[in-house]
Amino acid sequence: MLFFGFGSAGIGIANLKRKAMRQAGLSEEEAGKRFYAVDRHGLLIEGAKDIAPGQQPFVRRNEEVKGWKRTGGDEIGLLDVVKNAKVTVLGGLFRTAEYIHGSRSAGNGQAYGESRHFPLVESDISFRVSL
Repeated sequence: MLFFGFGSAGIGIANLKRKAMRQAGLSEEEAGKRFYAVDRHGLLIEGAKDIAPGQQPFVRRNEEVKGWKRTGGDEIGLLDVVKNAKVTVLGGLFRTAEYIHGSRSAGNGQAYGESRHFPLVESDISFRVSL
């Protein structure tokens, strides 16, 4: 599962999904490996900027993304995660459409276009209206 926008709503939904996976029999580690969280600074990885306490359980280890092809810079954006990880669900959990088109999120609109092959969960009407 890939969460794009990982504030309080994304954290809450991810925690519920992880809890459901645990109740279905997955270990904490197995359940945790199924989540990718992208915020305004990119994929949450060790050493990333501004990681909130609630985001900490979803931070990926640097070794996990070491060989990933990246579209630019040090940050791993939404498009990078879509292209490198085998996610099956994409959740858009952000407040404004600017989040997807901002300078820190270059290529994210393309990632949404490329993600049509798996279920898309959107929580923000401004995204749907802006496109």
